[in-house]
Amino acid sequence: MTENKIGPPAISANSALAKAASFARFWTKVPAIHAVRARRGLNLRRGPGTEFEVIETLPEGTLVQALGRSGEWVLVDCRGDGRADGYLFGGYLQPIAGGIEDPAAPGTPPYEIGLAEMRVGVAEVPGSGSNPRIVAYHATTSIGPAEDGVAWCSSFVNFCVTRAGLHGTNSAWAMSWDSDEIGADVTRSARPGDIAVFRRKWAVDGVRKTGGHVGFLVSEAEESLEVLGGNQGNRVGIRRYPRKGDLGGQHYELLSIRRVGGTPV
Repeated sequence: MTENKIGPPAISANSALAKAASFARFWTKVPAIHAVRARRGLNLRRGPGTEFEVIETLPEGTLVQALGRSGEWVLVDCRGDGRADGYLFGGYLQPIAGGIEDPAAPGTPPYEIGLAEMRVGVAEVPGSGSNPRIVAYHATTSIGPAEDGVAWCSSFVNFCVTRAGLHGTNSAWAMSWDSDEIGADVTRSARPGDIAVFRRKWAVDGVRKTGGHVGFLVSEAEESLEVLGGNQGNRVGIRRYPRKGDLGGQHYELLSIRRVGGTPV
């Protein structure tokens, strides 16, 4: 299969891309993640056709987010920042994830948004690439659109909370959620969807390290919590964490469970 020439040659490359970017949100209500499936790579072009300039060649396996379509050509975001970067020929793109309304419908709780992210299987990209969906999670924090190798549990929660129209922490630091400014401490009366914040400690070559973890409460047991979160096994998923104890060579301690609410942003 080859790249077909589609679209009027009279339209300039820059104007075609700018116009497409302006109207992309009207072209699709269900953005999707696609993978490049071309052994020699796939040309990213400034317009929907082979007559348009090649911006770069994306290697096999590169993940992109589809923003819209023009015939057989797909307008994509390659950086995870929500902006159109160019067009790829759709015949060489394989759907990986989709079915998420973007933005979320008004009134959708953050927990439901998180469950939707899990259902489509958002996960890190092996090797040097980055999943643009995770890059988009980071973009809701002060670190901006970082690669998926950067710890992203807090970025995931920020993404879900801000998508719901509420205030997040704007921080990729997990323990930033352990604050009365974020929401009431409901540790003793928690319910599914509340935000569980942990401190974790570990050692590397004898040097002690401290960090955190954060996610949405799914269920509780006497000594553990089931948590929906990002960066759990390098993906969005559900995992059980001890209230105070060891897991995977690290020591976890539950700091608080918070309930985010109030007036939407």
